[in-house]
Amino acid sequence: MLGSPIPARAAEPSFEARKASRIAQCEAIPANQYRAGLLFNPPGYQTFFIRSECFQKLAVEERDLNFCGRVRERDSWFFEGWFISPQNCRKLVVKRQEQDDQEFASLDPRKISRLAGLDIRRDGNGRDFDLLVTTEGKFSGQYLLEIFLDRAGDQPALLYRESVQSGLLNGTRFLLLRNKALTEALAGRSPQGTYTIRGELGLVLTDGNRFYYHRLPLDRLTSTQSLSVDFAKLPPWQPDSLN
Repeated sequence: MLGSPIPARAAEPSFEARKASRIAQCEAIPANQYRAGLLFNPPGYQTFFIRSECFQKLAVEERDLNFCGRVRERDSWFFEGWFISPQNCRKLVVKRQEQDDQEFASLDPRKISRLAGLDIRRDGNGRDFDLLVTTEGKFSGQYLLEIFLDRAGDQPALLYRESVQSGLLNGTRFLLLRNKALTEALAGRSPQGTYTIRGELGLVLTDGNRFYYHRLPLDRLTSTQSLSVDFAKLPPWQPDSLN
């Protein structure tokens, strides 16, 4: 519901910061620490250096062949350890890159959910407002919907923020914009004159999808709609016609 307290969005660490953290975690593992005797593991995965396993997983996640140079295969008379090795690391990275290429080729950017309309009308209680947010598109993923009140000479005021799954998009949603929220956004003043309400909808990029979504231009991943409104001049609420 619009008008309820909205906590400030904590700054998430960048992909590069998380990558640096993962590298530090791998480097913190003693180089000669290993596991062996894993008879129920798949072939080739019965013994390995733990640090090498860490770097091999990182290489695949980052699609970065350079990390394979930090992987060592552990030799053993009794257990196979070829799964964690520079050679297999490179094979797994290339395989993952090929999977990315196939997934990207199957994407239809036109299906990514986008804001298609923004409208406002008085609520039936005569005091608050109904904000109509229309979206279109059926592309699976998590989206971030934000509504701002743009003010001349001041920072935009955040009125609403919601993380939305794609299944709840593609249509028109009614959001209640309380008059109290507008007053708070205007530092206690009642809205006077014309304001701009701006909606933003963006596909949330994750570790799992960034390697093919990052190939799309930003305007394919995000969309905006703006609406100029003089709240005092909005016509009285009218019930929807049954016809």
